Amino acid sequence: MERLGEMLVDQGLISAAQLETALHYQAKRGGKLGDVLIHLAFVDDRRMAEALAAHHKLPLAFGEGIELREDLMSLLPRETIEGEEILPIRREKHSLTLAMSDPTALDLVEEIRFTTGLEVETVIIPHGDCRRLINRYYYGVPGPKPSKIRPAVPPGGAAPSSLQREGRGEGAPLASPLPPPGAADAAGPGAPAGAGFRAPVPATGPTPAVVVSALVQLLIEKGIIRREELLARISARRQSVAVLAAVSPKTEGPPPPQKP
Repeated sequence: MERLGEMLVDQGLISAAQLETALHYQAKRGGKLGDVLIHLAFVDDRRMAEALAAHHKLPLAFGEGIELREDLMSLLPRETIEGEEILPIRREKHSLTLAMSDPTALDLVEEIRFTTGLEVETVIIPHGDCRRLINRYYYGVPGPKPSKIRPAVPPGGAAPSSLQREGRGEGAPLASPLPPPGAADAAGPGAPAGAGFRAPVPATGPTPAVVVSALVQLLIEKGIIRREELLARISARRQSVAVLAAVSPKTEGPPPPQKP
């Protein structure tokens, strides 16, 4: 599948020279290529979202048309929502709609499908709109008035739908999504277009996350394990890891040499 950088160049949203500059910046500073392009003001985040929605044939949602609800937000861990820029925005009987700025995060979607027991549908939301909604919900930052979701796909594609939201929380707004200087990144000056943006799952086979999810679902259906027990075990495991990290001693440099 065409990489992000190549797609934006082909659609005339950025030039080849701008893409090369962004790749050099990414190699030094880290982060996703899409975030870097927006940070350098080479492309508007809404135009990028429109391009992604059209490319992946997914509906496009803007922040003005989304009301975040507590019953939906509680379905996902806060660290997942903030860290992955993914918002649960609508639930029907057996399905959950997620608004996400990165449509290639398929492993994450599969994980949410398993943990919630719901079928998952996705819509594209601009990066800036997603961050503003998160800030409003968790930190009390005011947001704009609602409108509606709109499609960014040709006729016959996924249909748009109205969405609602509810702002909650208080505190300080989030920091910039770009990592600090020196953040690790595998891309270099000669990296191909789109390096650093999570690649979609190839059509040749499922990812490990998909295989594990299918296996666990099969074990649940056969009554070998129960979903509640598994989720409780996962939660306990995460808590124990957090406790160990908190109590582990921190060292400042190498230990002093031993006297003979």
